[in-house]
Amino acid sequence: MPLRKGDKFSFVMFGPKPPPEQLRDRSVLLKGAIFDDGSTWGDPKWIQMLILRRASAYRYEAEALQIVMDAKVRSMNPNTLLQRLRSTEQRRLQEAKTTPEMQMAEGVFDEVTLLIRDALAAQLNEAPLIGARSINSRKLSSYTDSAVERLTLRMQEIERAKPSVADVSVGVALSH
Repeated sequence: MPLRKGDKFSFVMFGPKPPPEQLRDRSVLLKGAIFDDGSTWGDPKWIQMLILRRASAYRYEAEALQIVMDAKVRSMNPNTLLQRLRSTEQRRLQEAKTTPEMQMAEGVFDEVTLLIRDALAAQLNEAPLIGARSINSRKLSSYTDSAVERLTLRMQEIERAKPSVADVSVGVALSH
């Protein structure tokens, strides 16, 4: 959700109901922000990191979407899809040159894996993430729908954001 200058945004960093003493002992320092009009505030290094995170997220979301769509078209079994996502995540983590790239690779591929596992578990009438039975013989298309929807939505949000991710070279933005 984009912020406009002057808007306020609050978030919980300590769980749903942290004890009051935990809130008093913690402080958060905002070091940079990118507003919905593309303007920025804060330390230029932090701004670059935020832009790199956005560009990395877009890159990994596009790659994960391609993997999921390919699996759907090929009617790949779910276990093969999950393995492909895990191995791609591992490769991207090894290739990452910066912490933001590593964080985004891990976050994107883990979330897609969880979405697919949850959908599979729901189809098996199990609690999400239990999956003790084999999922090899299950049809894939319905299991990929939530992942495709989520990835598509996130990519569209990033495409609308300013500054454009097309202006960022992943892995180079923090090298200055």
